[in-house]
Amino acid sequence: MTIGIFATLAREIPLRAQVEFAQFGVMLAGRVIGISHGDPVSCDPRLEDGGIVSNIPEPAIGALMALP
Repeated sequence: MTIGIFATLAREIPLRAQVEFAQFGVMLAGRVIGISHGDPVSCDPRLEDGGIVSNIPEPAIGALMALP
């Protein structure tokens, strides 16, 4: 019996990481407050103004800065 292995591995974006992403042609930044481990993995960043953007696919996240 063989078990399938995913072809791509997640970048392992941690909670509370500061990320940048584009949505509707606008660059946004926020801190990750939730992660969905579906296919593809997606993140829920909270923006500085308190808004939450849901389901940003991991490949759409450009910059990543993990905080201690």
